[in-house]
Amino acid sequence: MRLLLVEDDRKAARVPKKGLEEEGFVVDVAHGGDQGEELAAVTAYDVVAVTARQSSRICRISSG
Repeated sequence: MRLLLVEDDRKAARVPKKGLEEEGFVVDVAHGGDQGEELAAVTAYDVVAVTARQSSRICRISSG
């Protein structure tokens, strides 16, 4: 399963990325909404996980 993690804080993204990979996920990390939008445009993800700071922006993007 492929997952996109959108997290501004590079340090904060390390722990969930490592844990998810240990559980068998393929994890890409975007450091901000712009990068998340770019990655989502070219890669099919099963799950997109976003921080609260990014959630309203990502929801607007996904709903058109």
